[in-house]
Amino acid sequence: MTTKVRGISNNAIHNVHLNSGIVHNVNLADDSVDSDVISNNILSQLNTPGPTNYRLGKVLVDYSSSSYSTTSTSFTDMATSSQYTGFTGGSALEFFMHYPARNDTEAWSGGYIEPHLSFDNGSNYYSMGTCGYDGGIMLQNGYGILCYNNHYFISNGATSRIPSTDYSLKIKWRFAVYSGTYQVNASHDINSGGGASSSYVDTSSTVNRNQHWMHWIIKEWIPVT
Repeated sequence: MTTKVRGISNNAIHNVHLNSGIVHNVNLADDSVDSDVISNNILSQLNTPGPTNYRLGKVLVDYSSSSYSTTSTSFTDMATSSQYTGFTGGSALEFFMHYPARNDTEAWSGGYIEPHLSFDNGSNYYSMGTCGYDGGIMLQNGYGILCYNNHYFISNGATSRIPSTDYSLKIKWRFAVYSGTYQVNASHDINSGGGASSSYVDTSSTVNRNQHWMHWIIKEWIPVT
């Protein structure tokens, strides 16, 4: 099934992977297309019962170029995002995250990452679970300079923590190591290729040209009734 969505550039294809194993291609077409919602059998299959249509709401991209490291086998706070405002009550959230990871040890080792979401500017945080010790660097008998990616969809079902009234969003990450020193962003030589600022996709050092660092993308999906 291919469904067109108004208002996003031509020829972009967004693959939506469902728990059922079905992959639907969503053709993000130009403004000449009449439909401005993603129709049933795509996101609606994630909520049963639930909305049959969604429209794209708030979209944001952010990053951190700070270096983080831990030698603790217990979870400690790693980083906290800004507070992002303007989300619609009852919306669903699509959340992508990327971490450059490293662990300089030849022992059996790995790193844990656990993101948390807050809808009240950090008064309460709710865990999204942990990746286990394969946070980009599960290995033995060799150093690991790798990365870890994950792509979440947080539905707005009856048991979801997403508020029914308009809300803000803040993200906190906690991390731990199985053994050794778990590093995020550090010792990767990121963006060292460089060159004149005019050679970059953005002449300013913004998120547009800094997405080799730890970064995250949030898309809000608003139910249409």
